[in-house]
Amino acid sequence: MTIDEFYTRLMSLTGNKERRVEERIDGALELLQRAKPENEVTSARFESITYGVITSMLDKENSGHAYDVEMLQALTLSAESMIRGQLERSLKDFRKGVYPLIDGGRVPFATLVEAVGRIVAALRSTVFNHDRYGILDAFIRHAAKVAAAGEEYDREAVADMARELYRLDNLLSIHGADDEAILKFISEEELLEIREHPQEGELKKDRVEYSRRWEDVYYDVEDELDEMFAETPRRMGFCFEYWQAKADLLARKYRILWRNPHEMNPNVIFD
Repeated sequence: MTIDEFYTRLMSLTGNKERRVEERIDGALELLQRAKPENEVTSARFESITYGVITSMLDKENSGHAYDVEMLQALTLSAESMIRGQLERSLKDFRKGVYPLIDGGRVPFATLVEAVGRIVAALRSTVFNHDRYGILDAFIRHAAKVAAAGEEYDREAVADMARELYRLDNLLSIHGADDEAILKFISEEELLEIREHPQEGELKKDRVEYSRRWEDVYYDVEDELDEMFAETPRRMGFCFEYWQAKADLLARKYRILWRNPHEMNPNVIFD
């Protein structure tokens, strides 16, 4: 079954309102198991389509927040399958589907902690830092209300997300996070330390990589470079050749001045 044929059958199945929502979900998942190929990447793309269609179906049926939990679960699985299916660019604006379920939804907080953590982890594999920031910001504001109400929650998991939010708040130069909410989960000393050193990961990145412009063009640039170097062996020193071509392309076509990892980390040996 081709992916187009699969999509057509999936839409017909999920659009059949003579069946209960739960039956349509079960039917969609059964169809997925029968149809998805053995190739891991292609299989993940079938999964991504399935969870996306289920999310859309639930959104139409979600009067009175009846399916908030199921929608969040489908969104989580959709994000993860997009990464496995190498569909990273499809996660642009993913925050828009998650927002309503964080603050206005009826999702148990423990479920929310796990789902948001997994969605953020998926977004971390993309360049869409503003989506990651938006989800974390909405989550921490909601988490602060939960903490103030004295509810039980995984404090360390929430604290990790508060740290990630504050790093992004500084790296993206947004400075719009709710410090009071963040300080419910980490100390003021840690907050100040993050403000001074907001770096993510071991290597420094050019700050242009945290701009919206970078998010808009990144995957187009990668596609052009993949085509340019399709026949080039990945030998010793290839990364420098690749970075030079990337910098040239960014400057010439997109008017972006970019410093490569070696320029940002001169004491690190790259091969």
